[in-house]
Amino acid sequence: HWWPCHREMIEQQRVAICRAVARHGAQPRFVALMVQAEVTDRDGLVVVPNGFHCIPLPYRDDIRDLTFDGEERPRCDPAVVPYAKRVITKLCADYM
Repeated sequence: HWWPCHREMIEQQRVAICRAVARHGAQPRFVALMVQAEVTDRDGLVVVPNGFHCIPLPYRDDIRDLTFDGEERPRCDPAVVPYAKRVITKLCADYM
């Protein structure tokens, strides 16, 4: 049963690292199992159901440094930096 694991992961703000096989005969992948808590509106209707997100983790070969061969690195307009920081802050979750 998944419910006790789900509850503990929410309480301890943890992410599980697992091996997942998507279908019979497929190669196993390491995944991050991220918990999602149920969200209800003021009437008690479920807006976001509880459960897990299964996020595939990259293999070592997939992680590499970005290089710009003879090109200058792309730059951002300084006026949009505060807005980008706000977006990134909203996307980040503190689990550890």
